[in-house]
Amino acid sequence: DNVFGIEVSDLTARCRREELVIHRHIYVKLLRDSGYGYSEIARLMNRDHGTAINSVRRAQEIIETDRRYRRQISELRELGYRL
Repeated sequence: DNVFGIEVSDLTARCRREELVIHRHIYVKLLRDSGYGYSEIARLMNRDHGTAINSVRRAQEIIETDRRYRRQISELRELGYRL
């Protein structure tokens, strides 16, 4: 499986490359918007609960300030993207 053209395994990896980190935050937000709880997200992403909460907050900031990511999220939702 991939999201944004990135393998899910790369999104759950510990890599700190900026583009990957941003997509990781947005992926976590999509999980949250799909009804996953923070603990469940943390387990799926190999992170802790606090990191999942922070990722959702950071993703919201990114979506509000970056038109490119906002459009990407809208397109995924229009396609009925479900996690």
